[in-house]
Amino acid sequence: MKGSLEEERKFTEDEYLGKALLRLRENYFSKRRRVESLFDIDSLKIKLREIKRKNIEVIEGNLIAFVEKIKGNVDDVFLARDEDEALRTVESILQKEKIGGIIKSKSLTTEEIGLNDYLVKRGYKVIETDLGEWLVQINKEKPTHMTAPAIHMSKERINRLLKDVFKVDLPMDTRIMVDFCKDKIREGFKEAGCGIVGANVASLESGNFFILSNEGNIQNVLRKRVVICVLGVDKIVERDEEAFVLVDILPKVATGQITTSYVDVFKRPFGKFYVVLIDNGRLEIKRNKKFRDILYCVHCGACQNACPVYTTVSGKLFKGKTYAGPVGVMLSYLVKDTPDMWEFANMCIGCLACDEICSARIPIQHLILEIKSIYKPYKFGLKQFIIKYLENNYSLLRLGAYFSHFIFKRELKTGIDRWDRVLGVHFRPLPGIKPSFDVSIKSERSGICLFAGCSVNFFYPGIGLDALAVAGKLGVSVSVIEQKSCCGAPAWYNGEMRSAEDAAKNNIEYLLGLGCERILFLDPHCAHMVKRDYAQFCADDRAEELSKKVTCAGAYFLDLIEKSGLKTGEMGAFLGYHHPCHLKRGIGDSDKLESFLRLNEPNFVEISDKDRCCGFAGSYSIVHPYISKSLLEEKIKSIKDASLQVLVTACPGCIMQIAGGLKAKGEFVEVLHFVSYLNRIL
Repeated sequence: MKGSLEEERKFTEDEYLGKALLRLRENYFSKRRRVESLFDIDSLKIKLREIKRKNIEVIEGNLIAFVEKIKGNVDDVFLARDEDEALRTVESILQKEKIGGIIKSKSLTTEEIGLNDYLVKRGYKVIETDLGEWLVQINKEKPTHMTAPAIHMSKERINRLLKDVFKVDLPMDTRIMVDFCKDKIREGFKEAGCGIVGANVASLESGNFFILSNEGNIQNVLRKRVVICVLGVDKIVERDEEAFVLVDILPKVATGQITTSYVDVFKRPFGKFYVVLIDNGRLEIKRNKKFRDILYCVHCGACQNACPVYTTVSGKLFKGKTYAGPVGVMLSYLVKDTPDMWEFANMCIGCLACDEICSARIPIQHLILEIKSIYKPYKFGLKQFIIKYLENNYSLLRLGAYFSHFIFKRELKTGIDRWDRVLGVHFRPLPGIKPSFDVSIKSERSGICLFAGCSVNFFYPGIGLDALAVAGKLGVSVSVIEQKSCCGAPAWYNGEMRSAEDAAKNNIEYLLGLGCERILFLDPHCAHMVKRDYAQFCADDRAEELSKKVTCAGAYFLDLIEKSGLKTGEMGAFLGYHHPCHLKRGIGDSDKLESFLRLNEPNFVEISDKDRCCGFAGSYSIVHPYISKSLLEEKIKSIKDASLQVLVTACPGCIMQIAGGLKAKGEFVEVLHFVSYLNRIL
């Protein structure tokens, strides 16, 4: 894992890498949309998750029965408890069979145990036969993607690599380069006496192994005199029907294909056959209810394609020892092979895109937060001081904001590069600090309460005033909550579990004591924290009771407008909408807001990648400024391409990021909170 800011800058400014990752996103999602138009992917996800859940629940029994089932079809079967045992087992087979040359295909699990390096150091010749795997092998690196191992390598870099390794001067023609690579790969087929493969799934019922592929090299590997199949114990399912369901779903979610070019199903190949089943932490984690969901992963790589961080810096930076991206954080935690897990996990921006697309409906983002809290290193700075000592004491936070207001009244930027980098504002200014909104407003007691949140209280009191104005126009009395504590999201997203738990406990008691029927939130990050994470910290009925009161302010006001039949005006400007991550994929109300804008505004324009993270994510933009800046520039480009005059969103954090970025570039586009937009048109 490499984590320096200099490396982050290098990867975000790499033009060739950027183009390769953009092609990955565009190609995958264009195919995925076509597949989704033909199949009910959500239903398939539910079916896949249930198959994995059922089989992981009985993984120990499946393993014992599977070993017995296949004994008659294999020359030997082994269970390797860890990486070292797996490596020694494979080497013992090669020694027994007097093997010197090896070809491999579809064997990502062997990357987990470092098999190639291990064998090469002991004098074996190992050749990958899948094109992407072969390219990263000759470049002396590991795959960076589950299904596209060399996605980080542009056409230009591949051309240069082939020139350096094979002393050839090939034209910059993809077809010619691919044909050259395939010819080189085929040269190794004749020399090898052993083929090593993995498997996508194995069935206990029949003892069959199932392998999906597109290039067709697997047949050549299976024809070798000796074949070794290396797979994780989590790949075993009880019935053939379940295996075929997985085989059917995988291409749709992994590569956007209806099916792959080849599906190999076999009990044993042509020659001698050995099976090495890998545990490497799987059986242990099955017994851990908090992290068991990791074993539901089918290694489709969809979360990598959806992740804004992965598709900005690739698996060259957002990577553990073996696995990359959101899925990589989970799997690296599973196999315990990455020393700097905190740095790896902390590259997650928390946008929930992985949760939304996950084929097994794993709560990936939440698991990453749990992992961050386990590995959090002791570092103390301004951010940690605020989280530990101010966040849960609003009296001190208000006092700090009051004095800071005189220094940063107009905007949060000093003009001194060193300090601006500490504050995370060197690439865009943030709004000036304001005295706390929630205590500056006197409101009536009401069952409808407003939780303004830190961003509105200290940066955007105008949004809070707009919410009260909209409520007044709709004839609703709203009581402004005088906060005693932050919602705890900044602490939780930075691995500070204790501070987050304290915030949860404080707020549950305090907010329920107010007797609110509903609590309106202007910041979806706060709403999602209270609705989802409080129940994790405080597993009792009171957390659940509070969760049911959480309401998006914009969605609440829209319901009132629809019920009353009130006619609204329109802004008439060229207007677009940016989806806040936690409102879109967490709370689930963002589509409702966009639909209203689409119907109400005659000049509504849909921006590209409207639900892609803008890169703010609170303190993330300070810790990973180059990733944040890169995502911001993407968002600004989409706004400019749409020729917008007004951008509406529903998150103060998104407004900070996007409005600051537009201002830094001298672009005159108004960025409005949805509630502020409603106040304009009512």
